[in-house]
Amino acid sequence: MDIKIRGAKENNLKSVDIDIGDGLTVVTGISGSGKTSLVFDTLYHEARRRFLDIFRSSSSRVRMPPANVRSLTGIGPTIAVGQNLLNLNPNSTLASASGLHPFFRLLYSRFGTRSCLSCGANLQVLTEDEIVAVIKQKMKKDDVSVTSALIRQTKGSHRTLLELLVTEFGLERVLVDGAAWKKKQLKSDVPHDISIRMGTFTADTKTSQLREAVQTTKALGSNSIAIRDSNSIIVVSMSSVCAQCGSWYGAVEPKHFGMKCIHCGGKTCEKCNYTGLHQKAASVRWKGKSLPELMSLSVAEAYQLFKDVELPSTAKR
Repeated sequence: MDIKIRGAKENNLKSVDIDIGDGLTVVTGISGSGKTSLVFDTLYHEARRRFLDIFRSSSSRVRMPPANVRSLTGIGPTIAVGQNLLNLNPNSTLASASGLHPFFRLLYSRFGTRSCLSCGANLQVLTEDEIVAVIKQKMKKDDVSVTSALIRQTKGSHRTLLELLVTEFGLERVLVDGAAWKKKQLKSDVPHDISIRMGTFTADTKTSQLREAVQTTKALGSNSIAIRDSNSIIVVSMSSVCAQCGSWYGAVEPKHFGMKCIHCGGKTCEKCNYTGLHQKAASVRWKGKSLPELMSLSVAEAYQLFKDVELPSTAKR
């Protein structure tokens, strides 16, 4: 597809119209003729602005201004190598010199797979609709039992909580340490798990009933749901908390992939999974590789990795 620029007026450009076809195109001219204004300030700037706007949150107040152009079509994500390529920082890489590194940070922060630094479990946050879809998919093959975790490995007798749960849901739905509670007083010096059985669902169960179970879980303040059939169990989370161990984790942002580990100063250590990265970025993998591992690939190896890329669904981001 040709790139079509119409009415470019950046800097000294006078409403320039131009078509750029596939292949190598050389933009040449005397100093001050508008080469940089056309290539960098119009084409590259607008392509970069549109790409970054896709991933910027709606609440963000910092936005790149559009290029001074009437219309620009046929563009995709771009990279640009500046004219000062030889004046590089000693730590520069091909990715940073060509402007690709910010895109890799964005790739990892939005589409990477995170694992819990405490227990190693995969971290993923599902919406209400996505959880209902998971339950419905498993219901096609088998009956499904759904439970909601309220307390994880917390010491105490939890007497008041248990009494309230029995009053609200009935004794048969209260689970303590993975088994039905027998109204036996819990040892206060031992950590316990407390869950509520939200129900067993079959292929005939209405979607509204599944949605009600998920909403009840949220109303109870629970962050995770266990979905069990006769062959397996899936634990999913509705917020930034590990569904396995309950550890909280914050959102990972592109900036975290440019920050060094506070424990080793970027020299790699056990705390950062030997990546040298900030703790939030240290456990993120894409295609099974950490960002430093990706940066160590040759151009040919990176091409093989990226040529058939399919980005994951929102459930795995």
